[in-house]
Amino acid sequence: MHRPGVRIGALVGLLVTAPLIVVAALGNQLAGLPFFPFDLFPVMRDLTPGPVLTFVIDSMVAIIGALNLGRVDTAAKTAEQAMVILMSLGAGIVTGGVFFLLMRGLQASQSPTAGLVLGLLAGALVALLSSQTGLTATADPAASTLWTLFLFAVWGLALGWCYARLTFFDQSAAPSLRRAEE
Repeated sequence: MHRPGVRIGALVGLLVTAPLIVVAALGNQLAGLPFFPFDLFPVMRDLTPGPVLTFVIDSMVAIIGALNLGRVDTAAKTAEQAMVILMSLGAGIVTGGVFFLLMRGLQASQSPTAGLVLGLLAGALVALLSSQTGLTATADPAASTLWTLFLFAVWGLALGWCYARLTFFDQSAAPSLRRAEE
């Protein structure tokens, strides 16, 4: 039986996290629901060591000036938003890889349940942090929490489902998949 590894898990993490971010953005635009990457930015910024933060800010200012990208404050805000979305994708990639690694020790039939648990735990943490910062949501706090839990539950289920499907995939039919795991 073929069990996908960390690299395939990282790829799947990317592929399920990108739609999560897009749907969260749509929910924010259409119904004022939280857009978690922007809500989590202050938390990530506050956890970043001072010298690293200073280096990033100085680098952004230098790049914006060198490339003549316009007003520093406007360009820096756009760059920050792009960085936080990329960081969210990065977190999804790492989580997917770690999830697939951990699932190798369990039965593949358990992966959707494990994914759901992962999604609900991640969703609860994100909902808590989003409610603390409250930067993007204009919707009712209960609706915002339920939305976040729902999104992450679906994300976790998708991660688990992908693991289960790839575990039972006929390896002889896909030599490229075999090479990707080597």
